[in-house]
Formats: sequence, C-alpha cells, structure tokens
Amino acid sequence: MDRLLSPPESAECTDDELVRLASLRHCGLLDTPAETAFDRLADLAAQGCAATVGFLALVDRDRVWYKAGPGLVGLSRPRADDPAAWLVAGDELVVIEDLAADARTAAMTGPDGAPLAGLFAAACVRSGDGSRIGVLGVRDRQPRPLAASPRQMLTGLAQLATALIEASTLRAELAAVRDDARRSASVDELTGLLNRRTLLERLDVEVERAHRFHWPLSAVMVDIDGFRAVNERHGHQVGDAVLRAVGGIIRDELRQVDLAGRSGGEEFAIILPGTPLPGALTLADALRQEIAGHPHGRDGVRVTASLGVAELTADDEPMALLRHAGEAMACAWRAGGDRVQGAGASA
Repeated sequence: MDRLLSPPESAECTDDELVRLASLRHCGLLDTPAETAFDRLADLAAQGCAATVGFLALVDRDRVWYKAGPGLVGLSRPRADDPAAWLVAGDELVVIEDLAADARTAAMTGPDGAPLAGLFAAACVRSGDGSRIGVLGVRDRQPRPLAASPRQMLTGLAQLATALIEASTLRAELAAVRDDARRSASVDELTGLLNRRTLLERLDVEVERAHRFHWPLSAVMVDIDGFRAVNERHGHQVGDAVLRAVGGIIRDELRQVDLAGRSGGEEFAIILPGTPLPGALTLADALRQEIAGHPHGRDGVRVTASLGVAELTADDEPMALLRHAGEAMACAWRAGGDRVQGAGASA
C-alpha cells in the first residue's frame, strides 16, 4: 500500500504553510468558474484510469475546493475530511484501492453524507514556484488496484495541470500589467483623476450619447484661486498637496457615472451625464464649500476656487460645452473668486 501521511488535526499555519497559501492565492483560481482546459484534464484523467470521475481540487487552509470535475465544480469540503488534502504535505502520488476498507478513510463521508468507497488516486499539482496547492485525481465506484501505466499517466497530467496553472497565473499578471499601463496612460499622476486627453475622449462619447438620446449633460470647470501665489509663498510641495486634495474632494463628491479630470495646471473639468444645469450648479457649490473648508500642508494653507457651469445645448459640440463652462469660470474669477457662475448668467 502507498505511503500516505495521516491528516493533521488542523492546518497549522507554519511558515511553509503560509508560503503555500500565499502561492495558492496568487494563482487566483479559488472560487472561480469552471474552465474548459481544467475540465478536459479531469476528463483525460478519468479516461486514462478507467475511473468514474476525474477532478482537480485545490487545498485551502481549512477546505478542499474543487475546480474541475463533473458535478464537483465549486464544491467545498472540510480539509480534514478529504484525502485530497494529504498530498500538500505528502507524496507526489497517492493510491487508495478502497476508501471504505482503508483505516485512514473508512470513517470519511462524501458530500451526500454516504461513506466513501471505491478507488481513490491523486497526483500533486503545484504552482509556478513549486508550492503544493492541490491535486489532479480520480475516483471509481469499485475498489481495485491501479496499474503502473495509469499511475504514470495521472502523474503526467498533474504536471500538465501545474503548467496550465502557471500559464493562467502569467496571463493574469500580464493583464494586470496591461491594466496598469492603460491606467497610467489615462490618469493624471498627481491627482489620480483623468488626464486631459482621456477626459476629452470620454467627453466626445458622452456628448454623442446625450445628443442621440436627448439626455441632459453638464460640465463644471474648476480653477483654484491664486494658485501661483501658493506655490511662490509655500513651495511646490504644498502646491502639489493642494492639487491632490482638490482632486480627492472632486472624486469624493461625484457619482460613478460622472467624469473628472485635470485639464490644466490648477484647472479641473467635470462631466456630469444625465445632469441638467440646476443639479450641476448645486454640485458645483458643494465643491466650492468643500474646497474652501480644508487646510492643506503643514502650514494649513487654505484655498478657494472659481467654478463655472454649463449645460449642453442641441447645437453644442464637445469643446463648446467646456468652453461655455470655462467662460463662466472666468466670470466667477473676475468677480472675486470663491463662487459659482452658470453659463449665460450675469456675474
């Protein structure tokens, strides 16, 4: 009979176990939907071993979670009740000819509560860094031995599962890198808002949508009053802190569908889909009050802002909307700042 480690009373989080669990998490496969490649491996394992079912299971800290196998995907079983868990600390291959007759598994029950019985065979599956994270295995209703050839095949398929997991992890990492690169290309590094180019691209989309569906669309332009003096008096570090803080205030006040970007040195532009002029004016005044009410930097610098608001008309092109909001913002600044001005209204 194959050597097999007895299951521990609990999964102690030793340093090795913590590394193993971190590697398992890094693979990103736990609690994910079925995938054709892993289902196919489980089918091949069952066919090669002439078994009832093949499966791929991942061993978490307190559970065994099934990634592939007919009727098993998404199944989670206590780690102490599933022989699949033993391979993360044991052999590369485990074969139990009859689960019901083996003293180590005779008391175990399946998901339906019935005692386990028949053949169980599984080979260790690893992550890209070599950590033992799960098994590729088979079960058969009938107790029987497993010949050398199926054992070799099962071990080879487990190695293939390891390669697939590593490839899946690399794809996920590459996607994350692409997302980061895309985000870096579209976001202003200092404020975390959209940069001007991306904001204008999104504005084109929103204006076209508003014209097509006759939805209201408004824009708010924000200019920090006296920002050059802040830089000259307190230094660029404080100036940067002011810009970051204003960007954060704008982000916190907006809905998920709204768009905000840094359109110039100390200027910000906000696009408000589905918002008519009165609603945009209300938001702009809330922003004005928030900006004026927050000190920035170690010196507690306070700033105010001039805000201009405009609503898209039937004839407006994208840049016309921003131009009208910008003209209103200039009117607010000329009137002394720390105020909101609507397009077309007298200052």
